[in-house]
Amino acid sequence: MKPKRINSFASVPLLLSAALGACTGRTSGDDTSEVPDNEPQPKIQISAGGYHTCGITQGGTVKCWGYNNCGQAGGTTGVYVAQPSSLSGFDSRVVAVSSGKYHNCALTEAGTVGCWGSNASGELGNGFYNTVSGKKFPVPFEVQGLPSRVVAVSAGGDHTCALTDLGAVFCWGYFEREQSGVDIQVVQTTAAPVTGLEAGVTAISAGGAHTCALMDTRNVKCWGNNGSGELGNGTTDKSYNTPVLVEGLHSVESVSAGVAVTCALTISGGVKCWGSGHSGAIGDDDPTGFRTVPTQVSGLDSGVIAISIGTAGSCALTYSGQLLCWGRVGDGYGCTGDIFHREFDSKPTPVPGLESGVVGVSMGGFHRCALLDDDKVVCWGANDKGQLGDGTTTCRLDPVEVVGFP
Repeated sequence: MKPKRINSFASVPLLLSAALGACTGRTSGDDTSEVPDNEPQPKIQISAGGYHTCGITQGGTVKCWGYNNCGQAGGTTGVYVAQPSSLSGFDSRVVAVSSGKYHNCALTEAGTVGCWGSNASGELGNGFYNTVSGKKFPVPFEVQGLPSRVVAVSAGGDHTCALTDLGAVFCWGYFEREQSGVDIQVVQTTAAPVTGLEAGVTAISAGGAHTCALMDTRNVKCWGNNGSGELGNGTTDKSYNTPVLVEGLHSVESVSAGVAVTCALTISGGVKCWGSGHSGAIGDDDPTGFRTVPTQVSGLDSGVIAISIGTAGSCALTYSGQLLCWGRVGDGYGCTGDIFHREFDSKPTPVPGLESGVVGVSMGGFHRCALLDDDKVVCWGANDKGQLGDGTTTCRLDPVEVVGFP
């Protein structure tokens, strides 16, 4: 069936999201998408991808900026888009947007999903992949194979997953390490159901090469790559194409999957992480080894309302509006200067200038963005492809305001 182009969208609040997907090659990211409690209303949202960022304005318009090699910033020309640019076809409201490494997906008011950008591994779900005509899509096309209304979408490395109103999970894209949860050969170009998750799921998060689902029992199940223990089942033995239960994790509020790390926010406001501990990514003050089961993040036993996990670090938003981050500080891929490549925090540390007033956070590949209570958006980290949206390609250790958004 010829894929249908999406021409109109609409909007629901997501405090955080980020991820990573590829025009050529295999890499990854993070995003948590929760089922809305009621009908969605327009609200500003940001989603940092691998080397680009997208957001939704108060009126529901989608704007993107940063790397545009695969059309992920929506333009047909220009490799870099250094400040926000409105996307054609998004002249009405959007429900939610999730950015992968080189692709994005948006949830419409009608419950359909449209994706654009790289399609090298079928991550757009439009029936094509890795061909001259099917590799890059600068405009959104409707995902094929979704059987019912979708309430959340999460873009990962080379794959994407969606959650339906019946609590079922469908995924599409590359499956080398089983992250799409589908027993197929190499690539799934249209949405397919994840075995064992036909009902009972309340939130999803697609990471680099794995995916996690929050169940209505407040437990978490994950599948895909497990080489660093990111599935949380006590092993690093293999990849799984069916969901496995994360050990010892209960009363979970939300889950966020990164490249080789996964974190969960508990109902009590505490944060636990598992997976690769290198560069302080677990936040337990030990920057070495793997954690194959959930491990308490230092100092975050309570008081957290949102988390976001990316490629090079993690952040937690507290009730007081303060942003605490750990892992790679500089997020320095593509930046010059030793500080961008060597420094990291092995436990949560306040972000200078963001000690209060933060209402949302999104971790990208090597950059981070925060939404403030005055509706401004600030970003910091790598900016070699314009992903900070300040009109330059200068890397920033401190947050800088995005130009023209919202």
